[in-house]
Formats: sequence, structure tokens, C-alpha cells
Amino acid sequence: MSTPIDLTPNIIRTTRTISSTSHSVVVHAFFVNTKDNTQCVPVAVKAIKFESPEEVTGATNRLIREAQIWLKLQHPNIVGFLGSCSFPHSRLRQSTAIVSEFCPNGCVMDYLEANPEVLRITLITGIAQGLEYLHSKDIIHGDLTPANVLVKGDGVAAIGDFGRSKVVGRKGHTTMKKGTIRYSSPEAWAIGSTAALSRGSDVYSFAVVSTEVLTGKLPFYTIPNDIQMQAHIREHKTMLSRTDYMEIEERHWEILKPAWNYYAEERPLMSELAPCLTELVQPAVISSP
Repeated sequence: MSTPIDLTPNIIRTTRTISSTSHSVVVHAFFVNTKDNTQCVPVAVKAIKFESPEEVTGATNRLIREAQIWLKLQHPNIVGFLGSCSFPHSRLRQSTAIVSEFCPNGCVMDYLEANPEVLRITLITGIAQGLEYLHSKDIIHGDLTPANVLVKGDGVAAIGDFGRSKVVGRKGHTTMKKGTIRYSSPEAWAIGSTAALSRGSDVYSFAVVSTEVLTGKLPFYTIPNDIQMQAHIREHKTMLSRTDYMEIEERHWEILKPAWNYYAEERPLMSELAPCLTELVQPAVISSP
């Protein structure tokens, strides 16, 4: 099994926090070439949060499993994995952290807020191509949300954070955290379980994330409470309403619509979706000024 390169001697942390959740923190840092101190590249460092020394081993093991999935991935629409490093905690001993490519434009919705003129279909096509690549490697992302789609310096969308990912046919997953309900498929709502995670559940997440990217509206934004949203979907077996997302072009809607089907077995594969979106984007990009 591959082992991440230890970059601890090369990492200089800054005081900037890129993102923070109840499960993890991502901070800004620099990679410095210690041989000549001439190369100084911004990077992102992710560490798992824990409250007691007893949690360190479990958190470290989960992060190592995440790293072992991530380090094998190389694709323009996947955030680049660089290695690992030691991460100091103020009250506890050192733990392992993941070092990855720094995406200066932040998450996709922040990028769109700062750049509203961007061709949004190009962004979701990039997400589709990244997810298609993951599935070709038998990897289920398991937690595709707008927060986990970052935008590189050149405006390319890239999927990151493999903390809930798993390899098809292999027992176990990388962390115990539950996926974000609003972007999770109905079959993946079981608390603390990844048994239901599949290519189909990723496809559902892709479809609802794409809807938000295209419109700026949350999935099921007319039902603000997650529990009520789940109850509504379970009762009616209905998905997103066309009248709530009229901003989406009809041709784009028709491609995405089958992907948020209530039943996983009726959703298309990413290998079917990605080429359809790519065909739409290529002429649009060529004709853009």
C-alpha cells in the first residue's frame, strides 16, 4: 500500500484558516524547497479535529485512509494530493495532516459570487469529468457538495476532500462523519453508514450540486428544514421541481433530470452524463469572447 510523502520539514504554516467544520480544519501554508529555499508554493493542510488524546489514533488512521485513496488520483478536475505532514494541536500532541494543492478561488459558490459572469455550465462539466474519473477508478466520493468543489487559479473546477470516500468492493471508509443531507441521495441518509454509498449516490449529489451552481439556489430551497425535506421526498418520491429552477436552460435540465431520480438504479452513469455535458460546452467555449 502506498505511503504519502512526509513533507513536514518543507511546510511553513500561516495564520490563515481556509475552512473549518466540526470534523476538520484546513489551513493555508507554504511548501518550501529546503535544499535551496527558492521554491515557495502555497498549499492547503487538512487536519482532523479531536477533543481528547484518546481520539488521536482513530483520527490519524482515518486521515491516512483518506490519503491512501487521494494520493493515487491525478486528473485536472481533482484537487492535487501532495503528501502528509505533522500538525500541532494547542492542547494535544501532534497528529498527521494532509497536504494538498491550494485553490486560490476557494469553493465554487464563493467563486461564482465573486465572478457572476462565469460560464457555469463549464464548471459543472468539470465536476462531471472529475467524478467520471473517480468512478473509473472504482472510487465513490460519498460527500459531493459545493463546499467540496474548489476552483483553481485558472478557473477550473476540482473535486476535493475524500474524507467520506470509499473504494468499490472494499470494506470500510475514511471517516465516520455523515454526508450533508441536502446533497445526499435518499438511500444515503442512514446516519453513520456508508453501506448505501454507490456510484448512483454520487450521481444524485452531482445533479443537485449542479442545480445550485447553475442557479445559486439550494436544492429544495422552498423547504428550508432538512427533516421536512426528507419527509417530503420519502412521501412523494419526487425530486426537484422544474418551476423552482426556471433559470436552467431546457437542454441542461433534460440532462440533469434523470440524475436526481429517487431510485438509484434508474440514474445514469457519470460515463453517460459527462460526455453529454462536454458536447454542450465545447461549442459554447469556442463561441465565448
